[in-house]
Amino acid sequence: NVPEPATILMLGAGILGLGLFQYRKWFRTNS
Repeated sequence: NVPEPATILMLGAGILGLGLFQYRKWFRTNS
């Protein structure tokens, strides 16, 4: 069974948002 595109999209968006948040936090502490 293949997951729905919406589920994949939401999952990807969540991972991307989390990564961006971590990156911004790291960037702020290292600048």
